Amino acid sequence: MKRRILAIALIIVFALGMTACKSSSDKPADDSKEEKTEEKGADDYAMRIPLTGIMCEAPTSVAYLLGYFDDEGLKYETYKTDGTTNYDTMLSGQNDVIFGLLPTMVQRMASGFKMDVVMGAHYGCINMVVSKDSGITSVDDLKGKKIGVPGLGSDPCVMLQRVLKAHNIGASADNMEVQIMAFEDADLQAAMEEGQIDAMISWDPFATQVAEQDGAAMIYQQAKDELTKDEYCCLIGLREEFVKEHPESALAYCKAMQKACDYIAKNPEEAAKLIIDNDLCGCDDVELTTQLLDSYKYEAQTQAAKLSFQTCTQDLMDLKIIDIDQTAEEFTNNAFNTIEGFDCK
Repeated sequence: MKRRILAIALIIVFALGMTACKSSSDKPADDSKEEKTEEKGADDYAMRIPLTGIMCEAPTSVAYLLGYFDDEGLKYETYKTDGTTNYDTMLSGQNDVIFGLLPTMVQRMASGFKMDVVMGAHYGCINMVVSKDSGITSVDDLKGKKIGVPGLGSDPCVMLQRVLKAHNIGASADNMEVQIMAFEDADLQAAMEEGQIDAMISWDPFATQVAEQDGAAMIYQQAKDELTKDEYCCLIGLREEFVKEHPESALAYCKAMQKACDYIAKNPEEAAKLIIDNDLCGCDDVELTTQLLDSYKYEAQTQAAKLSFQTCTQDLMDLKIIDIDQTAEEFTNNAFNTIEGFDCK
């Protein structure tokens, strides 16, 4: 397999962006949904909602497919995207919502990107895998090792640095005690099998699929590790102007997403079948998708999400990934906006 090594970093130049397991297809709304929306809509504005088909973004797909947006009277339009341009389209006003991974969201907002973070959606979907010949049995064994990431500055790369820091392994630009090597996501497994790297960190379902193969082992799971098991992985942010100009639509959206999170938490297998059957999942294995959806602990919350955002912000400040003129707490309070009428813990 031909692979392209993007960079080998001791001093990391961070690129912002979010990629994840991708496979998406828009599902046309039926006439009954359109009529229901017309009857109950708060105003004439149609909220622009991206459908990425990313597994961890299942609440968006579920809210759309089960009619929760319509039940709340939300007028909306969906469009198909791989998720990589969502920040750009929000900046240009073509997109009203970001369902985003926490490290990227913190970095974007630290660089001046404006939006209202309104809730957390679920917990971890990033995992680290080692090869059978690496001799690595825990994160503590990673000092001096070569670790593959799907892009410098990617969420898995930042998570790797946070995990290393927690284990007292140098992970900042001025004290790097591992060798971080960036590959295309699809090439990480082969690079590990051929001995180019000792470990890899990536998103699900890819990381879990690699770990389940003979000879590979998981040494870090975001959803289970003490460092991150109570930390939100993905949060939801709304375009500031959308919230100001269409508060009732913002409230309807939040309520619909809360319903979707509750549904997935209670019915992971049904949710897995639903998103797979409608080509809105990056995996066609119902059993694996059910297992992963269940492990992510979907729960729409605000206070716990704020704590996660603040913790991540402080870590990124300590690692000198971001540089802001506020405390982590002040930055977090400025990033979040409570939607009036939204009953969320």
